[in-house]
Amino acid sequence: MKHSIFFLFLFALSISSCKKLDKKTQFDITIENEVEISSIVGVNLPFNLPTTSINTEINQQLELKNKKKKKIEKIYLTDLELIVLSPSGKNLNFLKGIKVYLSADGLDEILIAEAEDLANTNSQDLKIPTHNELDLTNYVKKDTVNLRVEVTTDETIFQKVKLNVKNTFWVDAKVLGV
Repeated sequence: MKHSIFFLFLFALSISSCKKLDKKTQFDITIENEVEISSIVGVNLPFNLPTTSINTEINQQLELKNKKKKKIEKIYLTDLELIVLSPSGKNLNFLKGIKVYLSADGLDEILIAEAEDLANTNSQDLKIPTHNELDLTNYVKKDTVNLRVEVTTDETIFQKVKLNVKNTFWVDAKVLGV
């Protein structure tokens, strides 16, 4: 009986230690870029914003966490936010829908976030639901990824709107190199 209690205690201790170790190898990285929506005179028309190449700076961000690219096990997109940069005071009411795609050299383009039938909230920022079940490790490990944004509007835009696209990725690195 004493042996089973001792082994149960050791088992519980090992699980607790693994969870603490996992927390030290799991972290968020943020990649941001800007996109511009030119003035448009169409309503309800889906159109693509020019694809932008983004330097992931994954190596620099991993160095800050004392990690190496080869040690990454999984990367998931957990948060994608649009923030109006200009013109001052502009809100996102003109958006009816948005789809965000990710691609990288040698990899297919995939849909990573989308929102349809957006309500007018007079807000200058918008969190877009992500496809957070997609493992994006192979994409984010690349030095450069391409982001394509497809928008549908329900209002005319008379002047160029500059947006910041803020992507937050959850990273899980190998524990002790295993």
